[in-house]
Order: sequence, then structure tokens, then C-alpha cells
Amino acid sequence: MQRVVQQQGQISIALSDNGKNQTTTRTYQGGDILEGFVNIFGSDISEFGVKISLKGIVRTWVTSKEANSFDGYFRTGEHTFLHETQHLQSHNTVVESDVDGVCQRVRFRFVIPDELISARSEVSSKFLHLPPSMRLGHPLTLGLPPRTYMQPLIFYVVIAHLYSAHEGGSITGYSELEFKVKPLAKAQPPLQLSYYPSEFTPTSECVVKRHLWGRSLGRLRISCSEPEALNTAVAAPRATTTAFAKMMFVPRKNCGLMIYPYEWEVTVKYFVKSKTFCSSQVFTKEPLVPDLKSSILELHTETTTPETRRCTSHGWRVDRLSKRGTIESEDEDKPWTTCLKIPINAPKDLLSTCLTTLSARRYSLCLSFHIVGFSHHTVELEVPIQVTHDDFQSKAGSKELLVGNEIASAFSQLSVLHTNLPGIQSSEELPKYSYIL
Repeated sequence: MQRVVQQQGQISIALSDNGKNQTTTRTYQGGDILEGFVNIFGSDISEFGVKISLKGIVRTWVTSKEANSFDGYFRTGEHTFLHETQHLQSHNTVVESDVDGVCQRVRFRFVIPDELISARSEVSSKFLHLPPSMRLGHPLTLGLPPRTYMQPLIFYVVIAHLYSAHEGGSITGYSELEFKVKPLAKAQPPLQLSYYPSEFTPTSECVVKRHLWGRSLGRLRISCSEPEALNTAVAAPRATTTAFAKMMFVPRKNCGLMIYPYEWEVTVKYFVKSKTFCSSQVFTKEPLVPDLKSSILELHTETTTPETRRCTSHGWRVDRLSKRGTIESEDEDKPWTTCLKIPINAPKDLLSTCLTTLSARRYSLCLSFHIVGFSHHTVELEVPIQVTHDDFQSKAGSKELLVGNEIASAFSQLSVLHTNLPGIQSSEELPKYSYIL
């Protein structure tokens, strides 16, 4: 989004690409050049000065839990996490004439930073990643002049001031232009779950029965770890990843011959949950679920549309089997284990995982498991998942896929050559090397 927010006096801002006015709205990333002109109408630039600033601002509001809070109902927060200023020189002025009079254009140029810089050494590096533009939740307008707060509102603006050089520097013109930023967001190391108490459930178990009132056949335990990140910069219609769930079934003693896990059909229902923390005061650390008891913090959640997968072919392993495949023990209560490979899809319009001074956004993957034809409580898991926006990773993945297709094609040609050997059918084993030679 690119729009004029406020404008006073004979001054305006126009963005450009390679010296030409932008005809379409552009989304900027870290390292991109933001350039344009400050247009001054009917004034001599030699008698005025121009100051232009690039700002990144976050605004939030939370519902008050105290009667003596601001306005009795709300608490608001605002913080500027990015601020760069330039004083434009008169030698960059271009004079143009039109039907409205003389227009003097002063060129400006900024570079969108890849990361933020903090003067305090104790600030976590998580706060130094550039957040994307976002407008979430319900708007709240307060004050004079009116200011809009959301949950959260993160926006980037270019602000130009025209001030007089002869009257003590009084401001005679003001213009503000908002533009959209969606920076590259790379995958970070997996979360340490011990730091997020009571937020995730990586392991769960249940009792398996033939029917509701039947006897227990054993216990089923399912666990899952954090999958690879969902990259929204891919060329595919949706962001994808793969989750791996480890299943372990321990049959009840003297009941092992009654159950065959390798015949089970498992259904997996999943969705991605977004968690947005908003605060009216600046964070000193990453917010956690137990911190929601505070009156200055709120949590807002949203979920994607649930999808269901059916897993019918999955190999199980019994621990009593040796490496040679022989049975070492006759006990029938040995656990069965397997690993499910679950494809995960998500919309590409998800915002990247980010952390700012007043807001934090992170995601979790929620999974529900059920064995068709058996009675048991649904096994529900919730594990962290990251959402990234990484062009380099998506391009590298496309190249790897292309190389993989070429290799697969080469192997398929080799297989055709083998099946054309005399006396060898496609359904039989390949001949020995001595036969080929």
C-alpha cells in the first residue's frame, strides 16, 4: 500500500523507480532503494529548507483490566523502531512549470535496511529483524489529531517537512506518504520448548479399544517435533512443508496377537494457528503465555482452514526383532513403532514470524490423530512452526528439484535399457554383473 496520509502547505511526496514516477504500488524489501521527489509549489527553495525522514512505527491497543486506566477502557502503545533523517540540499532541485505554476522537485534517496541497529548491547537479536507491514485486528482512533491503533498496526512512512530559513526555522509545509514493506525473513533455529511453558504439546497418548465399552488393547503414544519452516516466497500456489510424527503402540500384556498395527488406517487433521501478542508497553523479552496475566498484554489467535490426510501404508517395527529379522523374545507386549510423513499446506498470504517492541507473531501446527475402526480419545498435538519469506531458499529449492528431475529421468532411461536385455522381463530382478559383461 502506498498512500498520502497527511499533507499541509504547498508540499507533496512522490516515489519513483529509476527516476520515473511509480505507476504501480511496489512492495519493498531489505536492501531495496526507496527514492523519489519532494514537490514544492510556489516557493523558492533557497528561502526554505527540506527535512525528510524514513520511519517504521508500531501501534497497539489492549483492553484494560483496570478501572483507572486510560479512558477507563483501553491502553495504547506506540514505538518508532526505525528512524532515518536527511536534510535535502538545494543543488538537487529540479524546476518544472505547468498550468498550476512553478514546481520545484528535490530528490531524496533511502536504502531499506536489512536489520535494525540498537545502541543497547543487551537487546536480543530477535528484536533487530525488520518486521513486515501489517494491519490486524480492530482499529481504534483516539486523540487530536486522530491516531489509529490496531492489534497491531505496523507501517512505514516517508515524512517531509518544509521549514523557513528566515523565521527561526518554523515549519510551513508537511507531507507524509505510507508505503508497504515485506522484508526477507529467513528460518531461525528451532524453538527451545522449555522456554515456552504450557504453550506447546509435542507428545500425547491415549488408550486404544475395539469399541467404547471394550477392554483396553494397549496405549498409543504420538510425538512430533518442529517441522521445517513454511516459505511463502515459493512459486507454488501454496506454502508447503512436511511433518514427521513418531507413533508407538504398547499392547496390553497377553493381547499382542489381537492387534495388527500395520493394518491400521490413520487419519490426521491439521491446521496452522497464528498467535499475535500485543502490549501497551515496550517488551523487555519475548512474550510468553503465562505473561497474559498482566494487564498490558493481550493474545489474539487465528487458524487456517483444517485439512485431513489419510495414512494407509506405513511400516511398523517391533522391538523384539533383531537386526537379522529373527525373533529374540516370545513376549507379546513389546512396543510397535513407526513414523508418519504428513504433507502440510498453508496459504501464502501468511505474515512472517516476527518480533517487535510492542507486538510478537508466531505460529504453531496443530495435529489430531485418529485410528479408523477403533475407539480412543483423539490424540492432539501442537508444535511450533515458522513462517518465512526467503527468495533465495525458494530459488535454491527450484534448482534442486530441476536437478532431481534430471537424475530421475536418467535413471528411468537406464531401467528401460535393462528391461530390454535378452531374457530379462521388467518384473524380474536385474541380471548379475557377470551376465551383463
